[in-house]
Amino acid sequence: MPNHIHGIIIIRRGALRTGVLQYAPTISFQSPSQTIGAIIRGFKSSTTKQINQMRRKPGLPVWQRNYHEHIIRNEEELHRIREYIITNAQNWVNDIHFMKISK
Repeated sequence: MPNHIHGIIIIRRGALRTGVLQYAPTISFQSPSQTIGAIIRGFKSSTTKQINQMRRKPGLPVWQRNYHEHIIRNEEELHRIREYIITNAQNWVNDIHFMKISK
C-alpha cells in the first residue's frame, strides 16, 4: 500500500525465527523490552534511517505517530487477517486518499 503497511508480529520467548511468506518479508530483531511499542519504535527508527539515506533527505519524518494493534487469538482469525493483507493492495484504487492524490 502506498500510504500504509500491514504486518503480523509473532513474539516468541527465547527463539528468533523468520518468516517465508513472499507477500510479507520478515524483519527479525530483538527488542530489549520486548513490548509491541518497543518493536514498532525500533522498526520505524530503522526504516526511517534507511528511507532517508535512499532519498538523501536526512532527518525527514516518514511515519505517522500512532499505529493500530490487534491480538490474533486463533488460527481462523490469523488466516482471515493474512488473506486481508495479501488482497488489500487491490483495494487501493478505492481508497479516499488515493482519490485525492489522483485528481
